[in-house]
Amino acid sequence: MSITRTLSLTFTTVSNKNQSISISNARPDLDNSQVNQAMTSLMASNVFASSGGNLTGKKAAQLVIREVQPFVVA
Repeated sequence: MSITRTLSLTFTTVSNKNQSISISNARPDLDNSQVNQAMTSLMASNVFASSGGNLTGKKAAQLVIREVQPFVVA
């Protein structure tokens, strides 16, 4: 069995569109404060190019946990 954690962040852009960023292998112990701080830093650094323009606001954040149970087939 394998478990993956992906942090999914959604921002608004200068053109009022949504821009999502996914971060693989997210730590399981993230809290609201850390996620908000990371989102603020991403907006301030302006390192992501978007067709909607610069990131201007935080819209949503979620930790997506996926569990895969493989089966042996013969």
